[in-house]
Amino acid sequence: MPSPRENRRAKLATLPPVDPRQRYEVPEASAYLRQSVAKTYVDIKAGRLRVIKSGWRTFVPGSEIIRASTLPGEAA
Repeated sequence: MPSPRENRRAKLATLPPVDPRQRYEVPEASAYLRQSVAKTYVDIKAGRLRVIKSGWRTFVPGSEIIRASTLPGEAA
C-alpha cells in the first residue's frame, strides 16, 4: 500500500491546467510552481506570492501561480 506522501506525489504529478479564477491550497500551488511547500511559504512571507486568507487557511489564486511562473517580459 503506498504511503500518503506517495499518493500525494502521484496525484500532483498529473496536474490539470491552472485556472486563473480558481484558488489553490499551498501544497497544490507549490506543485504547479515545481518548488517545495517550504519555498512557497518563503515566497508568501517575502511578498513574492500573494494569497487569500480564509480563516486560518491560506490559498494561492491561480492568477498568482500563472504570474509567478511566467518569465519577465514574456507575453501571456
